[in-house]
Amino acid sequence: MIALAIYQQKGIQGRRDLEGKFALVILDGSPAAKFPRHW
Repeated sequence: MIALAIYQQKGIQGRRDLEGKFALVILDGSPAAKFPRHW
């Protein structure tokens, strides 16, 4: 819900920032090979 609110406020740039942060968390917590990179 919070992520959606931030997305609505910041638009595309906010969405890209959130995806980057979540991707970093996933990569830090799991083998990177299991997740495709979006950037």
